[in-house]
Amino acid sequence: MLQRRRHLLPVLEPLGQPAFRRLMLAIFCFTAAVQMQTMGQGWLVFHITGSNVALGVVTSMWSVALFLFSPVAGVVADRLDRRLVLKLTWGGSGMVFAVISLLILLGRVEVWHLAVAAALNGVFFSFNLPARFALISQMVSEGSLVGAIALNSLAFNLNGILFPLLGGGLIDLVGPAGVYVLVSVLYLIAVAVVGLVPAQEGARARRRRTLVADMVAGVRVVRAHPVLIWLMALGLAAVVLGQSYTVLLPDLAAGTLHVPASGLGLLMAMLGLGGLVGNLAVANLGPRAPMGRLMLLLGGASGVALLALAGTWSIYPALVVLFVLGFTGMPLFTINQTLVQRIAPPEVRGRVLSLYMLTWGAMPLGLMVAATLADSVGLFLPLVLGGAAMVIVMLLVARSCPALLRLTERG
Repeated sequence: MLQRRRHLLPVLEPLGQPAFRRLMLAIFCFTAAVQMQTMGQGWLVFHITGSNVALGVVTSMWSVALFLFSPVAGVVADRLDRRLVLKLTWGGSGMVFAVISLLILLGRVEVWHLAVAAALNGVFFSFNLPARFALISQMVSEGSLVGAIALNSLAFNLNGILFPLLGGGLIDLVGPAGVYVLVSVLYLIAVAVVGLVPAQEGARARRRRTLVADMVAGVRVVRAHPVLIWLMALGLAAVVLGQSYTVLLPDLAAGTLHVPASGLGLLMAMLGLGGLVGNLAVANLGPRAPMGRLMLLLGGASGVALLALAGTWSIYPALVVLFVLGFTGMPLFTINQTLVQRIAPPEVRGRVLSLYMLTWGAMPLGLMVAATLADSVGLFLPLVLGGAAMVIVMLLVARSCPALLRLTERG
């Protein structure tokens, strides 16, 4: 029966390996924690301050830490046991959020506590992301790589439906402390489950070179493949222009749509549902599908959806638009990450992924502009500017790099 399902849904094929199933269970717990913490942090900061800028600053702390530590993190992912990296980073995040939950219970939590927690979580995330994706690629065949990466994205999107809803309900019932307690528990479960994943054989960087030499080697690989540069530039544009609206969702929920925390959870759940459907569709395309062209089309459609969100003033149209944003935005990143991993040689994949992560470190550029404009003139202008810029960038990239349009799942 499982074999038939894998035939019908190629994305499920990697689950035929018991070790990979364990890893995916750990990733499921991790992504559940991320989704719930994101929702809880946004609600809590906006509830305390009523300021989009304050929420932008807290969120930016995560991105700045990611930017600073990503180059070193990639070298670590290529040198150390990737399971150990995951256990240490997930355990560290669990401890950080346990402290935050205690501060909330004591009534002592302040915005600067949340900013420090975001920065520490960004440090941990910078190390776990290249280790996680490199371990995924180490455990599956090249032919199953797109399905394996899509499963990671599907876990993120599925939890993006379930856990923002659960988080919003918990806040309405028992307060934000309940969210952070559950986040800590999920991280600890992820640590326990990844400990059950057996050691993997695979390419590993030689330790005879210095840390700087290993980092330079990753840069040389990217420079040797111009398409990698374009993929990273496209990822940068999608992060800075196409994801800045996420910092505005608490204000959209409370200030424009006038819904409680559970309403914010519902908005984020629709975003996750759209991403889930979109990633399922992309994961089941054939190996000859024009992934590069599709990525640009998704980016343009995401920009149009942002323009539509700017004109939304009630909950039901907002839910539809957020579904479309998830359907277009999440698969864009799945395709982008898959193509980067396809092109990068296995022995330097961690370092290339860490350079790719620098694009996420640039997120504050979009977040702070969007938050400042929203506090000054309202939500309409930052949403319109972000959407229009996304459409323009996708058109420019399509014109400037024809080779990108010809990329398939095989790279």
